Amino acid sequence: MNENNKKNAELRSIQTEDKSTNHKVKKAILDNFLSLNSNIIKTIHRAGRYAFMCKLMDREIPKAYREAAKAPVDEKKVVFVEVRHPHVTNSMQVMFDELANNYDYNIHTHFLLTNGTIRADFRKRCLDAVRDIATAKYVFMNEASNTMSAMPLRHETKIIQLWHGCGAFKKFGFSTADLLFGASRKEQLRHPFNKNYSLVTVSSPEVIWAYNEAMNIDESTGIVQATGSSRTDIFYDKEFLNEAREHVYELVPQAKGKKIILYAPTFRGRVAKAETPDMLNIKMFYEALGEEYVLLIKHHPVVKNPPAVPEAYKDFAMDVGNILSIEELLSVSDICISDYSSLVFEYSLFEKPLIFFAYDLDEYFDWRGFYYDYYELAPGLIAKTNLEMIDYIQHIDERFDKKAIQEFRYKFMRSCDGHATQRIIDTAFENPQAHRKECEKFEHFYSVPKVESSKTPYFKRVEKVKRQKEAATSLYASLKSSKLKKGSVIALDIKSKEIKLLAKQAGIKLVKSGNLDEAMPIIAQSQFIIIDKPSTLLDSIELRSETKVIYLPSNAFPLSAFGYATKKYRSGLRREIYENAPLFSSVTAVTAPSKATGELLKKGFNKDVEVLEIGDVKSDILFNEENRQKLLNKLYEKYPKLKGRKIIAYISTNGEPIDDSAMYEYLYKDYVLLKCYTNPANMTETSIYYADSIVDVSESFKPYELLSIADIAIGNINAPILSFTATGKPIFLYTGNTAKALSEIEPLIDFENEVKLPVFNSIYDVINGILDIEKYDYTGYNQTKEKYLALCNGNSLENLLNQLK
Repeated sequence: MNENNKKNAELRSIQTEDKSTNHKVKKAILDNFLSLNSNIIKTIHRAGRYAFMCKLMDREIPKAYREAAKAPVDEKKVVFVEVRHPHVTNSMQVMFDELANNYDYNIHTHFLLTNGTIRADFRKRCLDAVRDIATAKYVFMNEASNTMSAMPLRHETKIIQLWHGCGAFKKFGFSTADLLFGASRKEQLRHPFNKNYSLVTVSSPEVIWAYNEAMNIDESTGIVQATGSSRTDIFYDKEFLNEAREHVYELVPQAKGKKIILYAPTFRGRVAKAETPDMLNIKMFYEALGEEYVLLIKHHPVVKNPPAVPEAYKDFAMDVGNILSIEELLSVSDICISDYSSLVFEYSLFEKPLIFFAYDLDEYFDWRGFYYDYYELAPGLIAKTNLEMIDYIQHIDERFDKKAIQEFRYKFMRSCDGHATQRIIDTAFENPQAHRKECEKFEHFYSVPKVESSKTPYFKRVEKVKRQKEAATSLYASLKSSKLKKGSVIALDIKSKEIKLLAKQAGIKLVKSGNLDEAMPIIAQSQFIIIDKPSTLLDSIELRSETKVIYLPSNAFPLSAFGYATKKYRSGLRREIYENAPLFSSVTAVTAPSKATGELLKKGFNKDVEVLEIGDVKSDILFNEENRQKLLNKLYEKYPKLKGRKIIAYISTNGEPIDDSAMYEYLYKDYVLLKCYTNPANMTETSIYYADSIVDVSESFKPYELLSIADIAIGNINAPILSFTATGKPIFLYTGNTAKALSEIEPLIDFENEVKLPVFNSIYDVINGILDIEKYDYTGYNQTKEKYLALCNGNSLENLLNQLK
C-alpha cells in the first residue's frame, strides 16, 4: 500500500459516532483532503495524457508517415479506419460491402480504439494505421480523428469522411468550441480532428454550412458535398427490409401481431464516460399500451452500463442493443422515440411518427447546443413527460402530421435516394470502372471484419508473405531434386496443443517454418506433411507432385465455416496475401470423422480434395487415459479440494457467463465446475465461497484438455462441446438467447434442422438435467454422433498413419 493510500485509510478510521465539534473539524479535514487528493490525481492523469498525445501527434505520427510515404502509392489499396469501435460499423458497412462485392480493390482495416485501450496499444494502433495509409490511394473514415489529421498527407491519397450521422442536429467539432461539451478553440487548432479530407459526404445541401463550420473547412473548397449518406442506401434494399423484419420477429417473437415502439436516445456527457437517460417509465407504457405495442430499446453504442429492463415487463419491453442493429430497428418500427439523436433524420425516410422526449432540453442546449431551433426543427411531438407521449400514441391516428415529416425529410435527407454509395465512389475515385469485377451474388459482410488477434498488422503480414515466398521458392527449387524419403511424415507449424502432444507420442517430427534454412530441406524430402491451419509457406511454392499435404480440421464437429466458405475470405480482406499464397492451394487431402462431415469440409477448399475418413486427430485426446490422468494430477495438485467429485466442464467461446451461485447450490456435493473461456478477457472472478467447487481454469487448460477429464460438458453452441458427443458422455448446450447465439455463428451446417440436441435457455433446466442424469435422453445425441462423428474413437491418428503407409 503506498503512502497516500495509508494516509487515506488512517483518516477514514476516525470514529463517526463522535458528534463533538472536534469530530466535525476532523471530518471536514478528511473530506477536504480526499477531495484534494482526487483532484490532484485527475490533474496528473490529464497532464500525462496531454503530454502523451502531444508527442504522438506532433512528432511520432508525422515521422512514421513520412518514412512510410517514401514508397509509392498502391492504386488499389483502400483503407477503412474505425476510430472507436473494434469492427466496421454501420456508417461504413454499405461502402465496404459495395467495394468487396463489385470491385477488385485491396481492402485494409484499422481500429484505433480511442478511449478503449491502454496508451501503449493506442500508440501502436495509430502508428500502424498511418504507416499503412502512407501508401494507400483511398481512406474511409466515419468519425473525427486527430490521428488522421496529424499526418502530413501526400496529395495522391484521398480521405473520404462518410460521417456517422445524417442531417445536422446537435453541434460538434468547432461548433462546440465555446460550449461545455467541446474542447477549446486553441486545443482544436493545436490538434485538429477534421483535417486532410478530400470529400465529406452529407445527406442534403441544406446542411453543408453546418459541416463546414464544425470541421473548420473553407466552403470555397467544395470538400463538403451533398452526395447523400452511404449508410442510408440499405433502407432502399427490399431484401434487407424483409430480412430485418424476419430477424426482429425471430429474436423478439412477442412483437408479432403488435406495433413496435422504438426508444433510441443519444448519450449524455462525454464519450469516454457516456451515460444514457433513464426517464422513460416502462411501467406506465406497459399499463397504457401493452396490449397493442411492444417497446424495443436501443441505447447509444458508447454507453457501457445501460439500465436493465424490469423483469416484470420482459414480454413488453426489451433492450435489443446487443442483438439488433439500429438499421433493422428503424426499418420495422411503427413509432420512434428519441431526443437529440441524428437517427431521427434516417427514420424520416420511412415517413412514420417521431416523438422527441426532450425532458432535459435546456440543460442539453447549454451543454452542447443545436444547429437549428429545436422547436422549429422537430417534426413531431416534443414531450417532457411520459404521460404526454402515452397520450400522443393513444391518439396517433388523428395527431400524426405526415406532411411535417415529409417536409423534414426533403429538407435534411433529399440526397439520400438509395444511390449515395455509388455516387460517392464516382465522385471520389479515379476511374472506378477499371476496377469493376463480376459479382455472382451480392453479400453483406455485417460480421466482418473485426479486430484480428494477430500482433502484426495486415500490411506487415503481406510484406512477410512476399519475402517468404521469394526466399522459399528459391530455396525449394535448389532442393527439389533431393531424394524423397518415402513414407516420411512431418507436422508443420501445428497450432493445436493436443495435436502436438499426439504427434510426439506417435513419433512424428514437429517442424516450424520460422527458419527456412532448417525447415525447407525437411519439407523437400517429406512425402506427407500434416497441417492444422492454412500454411502461407506451402501455398506460396509449387510442391513436388509426390508430396501430399493433409489438413486436420480445427474441430471434430463441423459447426463453423472455414477457408473459402467464410465471408472473411470473400470480403477480400486478405486478397493480397492470397494473391501471393492462394489459400489451401497446397492441400491434397482433409481428414474427416464421417462421410457427412467430409462432404461439409470440402466446402472450405476451392478444389476437389481427397477426404480421408479416419476420425479426427484432435479428438483422440478425449480418449487418451494416460494423458487424462496427468491432467487430473495437475488439477488436483493445484486444487486439492476438488478431488473426489465428478467434473463438469463449462466451455464458453462467446464470453457468456454461467450462474456460479445456482450451480453451487444444487450440485456442489457431487460435482465440481471447471470453467474455460476461449478468450482470456472473458475470464470470470469466482466468489471465494465457491472456491472448493468452482474454478476458472482458462489459463491452464485448453478446451479439449478440459473436456478430456470431464464427466459432463456444458457450453454455448460451440464446436468443442459438440465434438464431446464422440465420448458418449452427456452434454448440455446452454445459452441465454438461442437466436442470438446462432446469429453469431457462420454455420457450415444447418444447425437447427440437423443437430438433434436440445438447447437450454435456463440454467435451472440444465441443473435439473444433471440432477436426473440417469434419465439423460441419448436419442438425438446418438443420431448426431453417428452422422457427424462416427469414426471418433481415439484411434484417428493411428488410422491416418495406416492410410499413409
